[in-house]
Amino acid sequence: MTAAGRCVFLVMLMCEVLYARAAPAGKPDSGGWSGNGGGLYQVNDNVWYLGSEAIRYCVRVGEGFPLPAADVEEMIRRGFRTWQQFFSRYQIGSPSTLNGLLPGYFPHMTLVSREVACADKPELEFYIGLDNEELRLYRSLNESDGYGLALRRSYDHARHRQQGYVWIPAFSQDARKIEHMLLHELGHIFGMKHDTVFVMDRHVALTLKKITNADAAYAFLGKVEADFWPFDMMTGSQIALMPEAQTPGCSTGSFSLGYVPYNFHPRPPMRLVPCARLHLQRNSEALANNFQLNMTNENGQWLQTIFGTFQMLEAGDDLPMVPGTLSTWQNVPRTPMQWVFVPYALRNMHTQLSGYFIVGMIRYPARISWKRGLSLEIFIPDQARWWVIHSV
Repeated sequence: MTAAGRCVFLVMLMCEVLYARAAPAGKPDSGGWSGNGGGLYQVNDNVWYLGSEAIRYCVRVGEGFPLPAADVEEMIRRGFRTWQQFFSRYQIGSPSTLNGLLPGYFPHMTLVSREVACADKPELEFYIGLDNEELRLYRSLNESDGYGLALRRSYDHARHRQQGYVWIPAFSQDARKIEHMLLHELGHIFGMKHDTVFVMDRHVALTLKKITNADAAYAFLGKVEADFWPFDMMTGSQIALMPEAQTPGCSTGSFSLGYVPYNFHPRPPMRLVPCARLHLQRNSEALANNFQLNMTNENGQWLQTIFGTFQMLEAGDDLPMVPGTLSTWQNVPRTPMQWVFVPYALRNMHTQLSGYFIVGMIRYPARISWKRGLSLEIFIPDQARWWVIHSV
């Protein structure tokens, strides 16, 4: 590249980087960056690849990286499979009809991949333990280095096929931590937003820096979801809940019955139960969102069940917390192109729910919301307060 050509290249790349930095998704956020080129804030989280053609990628592993190249390549293949399984479970990947779009006119997310030689000019290049000029320039314009980066060079609104990089430095000797960081960056390529699920924690680098194999969360490294931070609740699923206060003397996942409002204690009064567990279970979501809150002792013996009915609240102007693409589309043939956000999920996700639980003849107002996991709030009228419990 000539000196003049190098100058033009750097100016163009700096423009892309500055666009990316204007959006929260382009900031380090104590962890995996998502430096997605494009001049619109919403474009930063666009799915990188649409259509039936497989994602063509190659892998470069630097000398001295703590894992052999063959192990890294298998780790990347496993990462693609892990995301495929996740999307299949939640019916993610097909254009949604939730906002009145005609899905036949929109391509599906690309969920298949194929490794090729780097000389074959793939769309996606993994730089593991080494970098290139573009990666170094992007990192130099950010405040600090993270443990990973998904850098899209620009966004092609015609083909919806992008050129980009995934960069992972040699930040750890622990293969599980490296795999978790890879899975995080792959999530950005598939349009997953920060804080939608465990692996997409915006503070992932801080977590990986502090976590040890003695911590309970260590078992979930290399997985998309954790028991305490699932993506959503499907019909028939349940989530363990706890108040924020921890109770000495109770086993993991249980807490003192004293943290449960008296209104929800087992009826009729039973012998003293020092520690209890709570699980929220979703029973239906078609015509009504029906839930039940199950209380057991710490050994799993049933104590109490209360039932509730909820409805979805208006989502407001926020974009859905599912993968999607904001681009120019022709929703109906022979009509002008228009900017449309296309979500890639067949059901609503992360919607706030409002309703009530019934105990005896009394209805207790309640709401369910998602923020780094699930939160359940139940209003206790005689105490004029909200009882708040979270997924754990």
